[in-house]
Amino acid sequence: MRFVSHDNDYSVQLTFRQQWKDERLSYSSQDSSRPYVTLTNSENEIWQPDIFFSNEVEAKYHDLMMKNEYFRISPDGTVLKSDRISLRLSCPRDNRNFPFDTQTCSLRLASYAFTTEDLVFRWKAVDPVQVTSNLEADKTNLLLMLTQFTTDYCDSITNTGTYSCLRVDFTFQRAFHSYLVMVYIPSMMMVFTSWVSFWITPKAVTARTMIATLTLFVLAIQTAEANKTFPQTSYTKPVDVWTGVCLTFVFAALLEFATVHYLSKWLPSSDKLDVVSRIVFPVLFILFNIFYWVVYAF
Repeated sequence: MRFVSHDNDYSVQLTFRQQWKDERLSYSSQDSSRPYVTLTNSENEIWQPDIFFSNEVEAKYHDLMMKNEYFRISPDGTVLKSDRISLRLSCPRDNRNFPFDTQTCSLRLASYAFTTEDLVFRWKAVDPVQVTSNLEADKTNLLLMLTQFTTDYCDSITNTGTYSCLRVDFTFQRAFHSYLVMVYIPSMMMVFTSWVSFWITPKAVTARTMIATLTLFVLAIQTAEANKTFPQTSYTKPVDVWTGVCLTFVFAALLEFATVHYLSKWLPSSDKLDVVSRIVFPVLFILFNIFYWVVYAF
């Protein structure tokens, strides 16, 4: 399987196998070396379950050269059908804890016309779902790692009857390390850089102005570029809190210099504000970090 993540759906390539018994197809075989008969493109001649993917957005068969499908029929009438399919499936996301979130996406299979009085689906007893090792879902740098998957039943009851349904839930964990490198460390460095101006004399107006404005500009650009890859939501995410507070700290450093520069005209001992800022700014940022990582990451 290969997963590709989108905003509210995901794509998957899979080999889909179904097995059932149709005694009308039973036959006698004297050749023990051929335990079954393989057929291709025989879907119109052989009865098969009317299964469909109930959370499907888009789907297609693979048919390069010829359709990727086969039937295996055993002497007792047991039929194994295998198809190679690409699916795009609905997967609503809750990004309230992004990028510390865990997402669960489902794949649901159900009968379209036959009720449970005629057709009942069951998972294979052993290894009903097989996935590729180190399976991951990604879109640009929205990296998701598959941590587990579970199978279950999801029979649907409607006014026309009860319909058999199978469900497999895939649980993905966000790979935080990519955001640490892309967002958190660069923004933290910009905040630290903005504090350099506290150690420069207020008389060096050009130097302090350049440091304050450039760090604010660079951080704003970094934040805007990173936001293009984040899920677009109407609510505030943890990453929004981080970038917003970092921008506030850098902007506050710019205001601190403006205040010192203004007061220096009236109070020649006014550079003491820089001494206070050297302590207050780091302490406040450390307190914010403690609050942030305890609340969101742990």
